[in-house]
Amino acid sequence: MKPKTVPLVAVLLALMLAPEASSLRLGRHQRPSGQPKYNIILILTDDQRWDTVDMTLDGQDVMPALREELLEKGVDFTNAFVSTPLCCPDRASLLSGGYYAHNTGVLTNEGPNGGFEKFQDDDALSVRLRQAGYRTGLVGKYMNRYALSHAYVPPGWSYFAGIGGMRSWFDYNVVVGKGSVDGPGRGTVEPSEEYLTDHLRERAVDFIETSGTAPFFLYFSPVAPHEPATPAPGDETLFPEFSYEGRGSGEEDLSDKPAWASYLASGYDPAQNAAFVREQLRSLRAIDRAIVSLVDAVRQRGALDRTVFIYTSDNGYLWGEHRLSGKAFAYEESIRVPLIVRMPGLLPRQESKAVVTNVDIGATINDLAGLNRVSDGTSLLPLLADSSTAWRTEFLIQNHGGLRWSGVRAEVGGRTWKYIEHATGERELYDLSTDPFEMTSRHRDPSQIVRDAMKALKLKLAGMRGLNIISRSAPGGQAGTAYAFPIATWGGRAPFSWSVTAGVLPIGLTLDPATGLISGTPEGPATERVRIRVEDSSVSPHSGHPQAFEQDYVVAIRQSGQEPSSHSPDAIVDMSGDQL
Repeated sequence: MKPKTVPLVAVLLALMLAPEASSLRLGRHQRPSGQPKYNIILILTDDQRWDTVDMTLDGQDVMPALREELLEKGVDFTNAFVSTPLCCPDRASLLSGGYYAHNTGVLTNEGPNGGFEKFQDDDALSVRLRQAGYRTGLVGKYMNRYALSHAYVPPGWSYFAGIGGMRSWFDYNVVVGKGSVDGPGRGTVEPSEEYLTDHLRERAVDFIETSGTAPFFLYFSPVAPHEPATPAPGDETLFPEFSYEGRGSGEEDLSDKPAWASYLASGYDPAQNAAFVREQLRSLRAIDRAIVSLVDAVRQRGALDRTVFIYTSDNGYLWGEHRLSGKAFAYEESIRVPLIVRMPGLLPRQESKAVVTNVDIGATINDLAGLNRVSDGTSLLPLLADSSTAWRTEFLIQNHGGLRWSGVRAEVGGRTWKYIEHATGERELYDLSTDPFEMTSRHRDPSQIVRDAMKALKLKLAGMRGLNIISRSAPGGQAGTAYAFPIATWGGRAPFSWSVTAGVLPIGLTLDPATGLISGTPEGPATERVRIRVEDSSVSPHSGHPQAFEQDYVVAIRQSGQEPSSHSPDAIVDMSGDQL
């Protein structure tokens, strides 16, 4: 059970009354009441593994400035995770103020269930912060599909410099403009040929320098180390000999894992993977230099004593574990991210092993800014104040896109387990206490301790996961013969409502709006493309709307007496990459 969010004032009061209560605490010298609100700088990288922030190769740190300015002066959350390990859903979770993907409605990177068009931005974090007196700035990547926005500037941003089209790291557009608390704005499109991370750094520094006396919130969102992860000039030859061989890399026997894992692993190229890993690490150096510039800009303003830095990533990335490369997987390397908080008054170089998630970041920003707002997360401020604070031991993980799965990572019987259910009907179960690299799924293990854990985890998952259509393809039919296709789902709250939102069903077939059953007797041969939508009966705490999911189908009806064509199972889709 997660603790109740505690207001910042209460945290500071408790600390002043009991300054020696913990080893991970705010210092005794607190800002007197009435001083300006905290400035907040959120640095969100793209596809960065958690273990890269403190990595040393060939005798040199991969990110030396991050170590010096953030790790050595803040708190390193070494058990930080994302619920949906994919770019757009995670960004929506942050910018909404800390909600799961099924509550933001942004489930994937692309339509019909994702992309920036699905995000309800009129009540986003930027709007709430602006209403609270903050100057708000976004510099970098906004959300996937934003390039199709026609220079749209979301509400709430005092300054917006979002990447509106990227052809390469030296050829891209930036949409520059501002929105208001009452609605969006329209920006201007500015092309640039400067190295991308450097260009974004300059804009971010300028935002800090021109923010005046108002507290500011800066969302600095560079693209690195997202593929193709082009290094900055001068960084191209760093770490020339490095080849990752850690954790479960190169695992040969995948018989305990879903069929798609073996399918994707069959195309794994160790040399290509090693080359890309080096490029990712090289591209991080420009972000590292940006950290120096951001901290220096705050220092020049004399504002370090009232500025909070939060460093994290939208998801992790597999570097060949199980012979897989990419994200959107349920494995640790995909869901685990860096999370470092530097905050005035914190004792330096602290480490927290508490299990925290991406939705907690939005909740923490709400708390820092004094926003009275409910979210799916829990503010980290009580935990920063006292490392003994009771904290969650379980959280939901899910992916609604090409690889559809949902799972729960939780403590059961004194051990940490991960249980995953796939849309294909396959299962995985890992005892992370004894198998942290997830080498052996124990979902078929008959031992009582495993059966008990699996039963408990199934129940937990059933009550947590979001609504999803898990039927990926429709069966074929024959003219003049009764047809029935019950569309399978999981998650959500009954009763459900079904509808056709695009296309038409073959003549003679109908969709039952209460059950999701497509049935009837087709009158003649036809091949129709149709989009089916399901809504549940819940009310999202963010959008105020029910959960919803849409799925495209091809419904093929053959001529009476014609032999059916061979039916292939649902397509295996590699979601390791995505478009900006």
